[in-house]
Amino acid sequence: MVILEEAKKQFQEDGKLNVQLLDQVVTMMNRATGEEQKLANMILVELKENPNSWTKVDAILEYSDLAETKYFALQILESVIQTKWKSLPLVQRDGIKGFIVQLILKLSESCAESEKNSLLLHKLNLVLVQIVKQDWPKNWPSFITDIVESSKTSDSICINNMNILSLLSEEVFDFGSLNLTQAKEQHLKQQFCGQFQEIFTLCITILEKCPANSIVEATLKTLHRFLSWIPVGYVFETNITQLLSENFLARAAYRWKVRIVLTKEKLCAMFCATIKEIGSLLGARDLAAAYQSGTDDDQKFISCLAQFLVAFLKDHSALVETFNPACPQVTEYHMYAVELLLSISQVDDVEIFKEHPRRKLYKEHLSKLRTIMISRMAKPEEVLVVENEQGEVVREIVKDTDSITLYRNMRECLVYLTHLDCRDTEQKMSEKLASQVNGSEFSWKNLNTLCWAVGSISGTMAEEDEKRFLVVVIRDLLGLCEQKRGKDNKAVIASNIMYVVGQYPRFLRAHWKFLKTVINKLFEFMHETHEGVQDMACDTFIKIAMKCKRHFVIMQVGEQTPFIDEMLKNLSAIICDLAPPQVHVFTRL
Repeated sequence: MVILEEAKKQFQEDGKLNVQLLDQVVTMMNRATGEEQKLANMILVELKENPNSWTKVDAILEYSDLAETKYFALQILESVIQTKWKSLPLVQRDGIKGFIVQLILKLSESCAESEKNSLLLHKLNLVLVQIVKQDWPKNWPSFITDIVESSKTSDSICINNMNILSLLSEEVFDFGSLNLTQAKEQHLKQQFCGQFQEIFTLCITILEKCPANSIVEATLKTLHRFLSWIPVGYVFETNITQLLSENFLARAAYRWKVRIVLTKEKLCAMFCATIKEIGSLLGARDLAAAYQSGTDDDQKFISCLAQFLVAFLKDHSALVETFNPACPQVTEYHMYAVELLLSISQVDDVEIFKEHPRRKLYKEHLSKLRTIMISRMAKPEEVLVVENEQGEVVREIVKDTDSITLYRNMRECLVYLTHLDCRDTEQKMSEKLASQVNGSEFSWKNLNTLCWAVGSISGTMAEEDEKRFLVVVIRDLLGLCEQKRGKDNKAVIASNIMYVVGQYPRFLRAHWKFLKTVINKLFEFMHETHEGVQDMACDTFIKIAMKCKRHFVIMQVGEQTPFIDEMLKNLSAIICDLAPPQVHVFTRL
């Protein structure tokens, strides 16, 4: 406490600052506890708020032994730049600016020095960017030229300068509206675009020379930051995309960063050159397996490859769907790109792939896509019986909103695919169902995804086709329920039967015998004690009853009484095993 009292008294004076004493206060602030820490914090806040404290920043940065103290000093300086910069005399502003620039150059003169002081250097870069926003271009017209020229002195300085340019781009183009006046924001944007040629030339020079990994990585990162605003001529009228695809795509260290840059444009020639390079790089590799077993860079590369292909084919498919004399192999590359998309769609990552293209040209690919969608269909909201992480069949407690959203998107896609070729969809589903029944591919996951897919295409088929298809599906599922042993197996099959029948009210209304069989099966499931089955049986019954209510109260052909009478007569037996909340659901009609 003696040190803190001494510091409080000394810091209130306008004389020379005791930097070693400040180091001790900062150490107490970061490492002490209780009253000591509170007092240290109060002293630092008072020092920071002192209107003359910024004049001590140079001494702190020069003589302090602690990175935390230097960081604190830069916070003081940053606050002054943001609030009082224009009120300072020009000579003082130039002095501060020169001091910061020299300190940045000193700390970034070697890779070892940059790495050792990375946190402090980043803060210095931020302070410099704040100065640039205030002084450039009027009071610092040579800023861009200075950056470019100093970048030629060493790789480490060049890397740091790329970081400064990235930060400046972010401040002006991404967050300019938050911290700049509209006029100032527009002026800085125009200035940046006007002087971009110097920066672009520097980037091209670096990429052509292909020096150390870190400098190329920093340049690619900076280029990516620029792509949202640079004049389009720099993309369309230069060799930048060819340079990236030919020199860096095959290198593991740069793949995903290059893909990010290439996602932005260049059209047919770039597309052909890029796909050719990808082909030689990937060969016949299984991308789903490569993603599963690959490194972080491999996964980022595949993810960005998907983004690039989807972005290009979505916006420029007309270019590659027709023969182009300038690139006679474009059709071959186009088909290979579609094969890549199909392969990527099998990656077990819900964020990596969302697309579907045209009919005739893509017939084969669409057929493969149907298979993938059916085998990977997400769980719909109505299904309450799920397999947990331990492989146990349980009732779902908390709704998985991501899965529900994914299901809706996949359902929409599969509906479109079914409209394009209903027979192909039906054939694939029938083949997969047969594999479940004969046991060759039976698993809970395979059965679930198949039944969720069957339920998702309700209403897409002609009524007669739907009848033929659904009779087979329900018959086989009911048979499977009788065939399989074990409560877990029966619970999974029961949940799928209930989901499928609940999705096809049109079919049930047109076929009373099937409707009655389904309802009786639901009554049977209401006695099943496996968690989730009874809840789902009640929900499905209500859903069907709402859609088919007229058929419950009229006299059906071949019946002695309306079905509602039969239900009421046996009501006690039907609901005897239900819990009170389930009885409430069942009787709310």
